[in-house]
Amino acid sequence: MKQPYRQWQWLFSIWNSVSFGYFNHYSRLLSNFCLFLVEKIAQIYEEALKNEPGNEKILTHLFMSYVRLQDYPKQKLTALNLYKAVPKNPYYFWAVMSIYMQALEMEDKNMANKIILPLAEKMCKKFFDDKKFEAEAEVELYLMILEKQNKTTEMIEL
Repeated sequence: MKQPYRQWQWLFSIWNSVSFGYFNHYSRLLSNFCLFLVEKIAQIYEEALKNEPGNEKILTHLFMSYVRLQDYPKQKLTALNLYKAVPKNPYYFWAVMSIYMQALEMEDKNMANKIILPLAEKMCKKFFDDKKFEAEAEVELYLMILEKQNKTTEMIEL
């Protein structure tokens, strides 16, 4: 993905060597191009953010571009920056969900259970203790985090 020219050369070599239907080939070409564009879109929003730091719209679009890339650490940072700029609960819980997704995708489950999930739990607990929960989805996320850690007692108390 870092060298789009080589990627296109590879695609065209397949085009010339393999015989398959037009639609199948076109869909492969289009999906590969879209993957390339998703990375570029994130870079464009990063550059735009340099000109307008704290812009809610740009930060939201940047977050969504990281979602498409499944870049959980950058999702978390962007969501927290968004929450700092515009303190709305959904933005905070986007960061928590990014941490949760990172834990699910990690190969090192020991690290996920000892470091990543407790961080997500701590972030939720802070909001819960401050009585800042506003939506059912926020409580559900907190319960999902506790469930993943097998903390049934805490789930019942919640």
